[in-house]
Amino acid sequence: MQILNKIKNRLAKLLLPQDYLNTYYLRAKLYREFLSEQRDFNIVKDLIESNSFFKPNDITVKATPDASNILIFSPHQDDDIIGCGGTILNSLETNTNVQVVYVMDGISPKLHGTERLDAIEVRKQEAKAVWAKLNNNDPVFLGIPTRGSFIDINNAIKQITNIITAFDPECIFVPYFLESPLDHRRATFLVWESLKHINTKNIKEIWSYQVNTMISPNIAIDITESEPQKFELMGLWKSQNSSFNYQHRARGLNAANSIYATPNKEHAEPYIELFHTTSPEDFLKLLNPYYQNSDLF
Repeated sequence: MQILNKIKNRLAKLLLPQDYLNTYYLRAKLYREFLSEQRDFNIVKDLIESNSFFKPNDITVKATPDASNILIFSPHQDDDIIGCGGTILNSLETNTNVQVVYVMDGISPKLHGTERLDAIEVRKQEAKAVWAKLNNNDPVFLGIPTRGSFIDINNAIKQITNIITAFDPECIFVPYFLESPLDHRRATFLVWESLKHINTKNIKEIWSYQVNTMISPNIAIDITESEPQKFELMGLWKSQNSSFNYQHRARGLNAANSIYATPNKEHAEPYIELFHTTSPEDFLKLLNPYYQNSDLF
């Protein structure tokens, strides 16, 4: 196995552009710094051993979460479908109730006035069109300015706390805590803070999903059957696909993730969505040292 890993690493260095290699090196440096900055050995030990943040080989392949009520927090209008669109579709097939909350408004801080308001409305209408095709649930829009400098954090936490309490989910989906875009990390932080004010006994699991960044997963959802519909939904985000083909990228990401599944006669070329799943208690505990040293707002 060690020889095989060495061969894979050498092939990656030969095939990947230098920019990608630099990103991998920086991510590895981040993990090292994250661990080395901890002063409490027990926290580091718990982080590494009690969950699979750094053990991507222990993967459970499933079709859906074990939940009848799922609440998804999406930084922008499209991250939910990129990260877990196939899982949403699979879950809806089992009559699971799924609700999405869009945390940020999804518009560049460079836009102002009427131009900004018009762009916000476009993204809202696209989100509503997507969810009309899913389960006809109206999305919740918090409207926090994208990459904003002056954000009322306490009000955002209060809003999210009220939403979680009212919806009473069994599973909550958030972006992986080391996602590279700032808004993705901010969204997860706000949910993390909100969970401190909630009795989490009815929440089974927190599912951290992948949008832009490689994650250390412990759950893989096989979305092969639902991927064509996910691909169609990704095409509805026209305002975003016009600047970059996220529809194509999402399909490629799920194909690349197939390394975590064993092909079979039914799914010779599987599509996979990846997650890191924890209990609410572990989610709060394990991210505490990270957020203590992070200046996200």
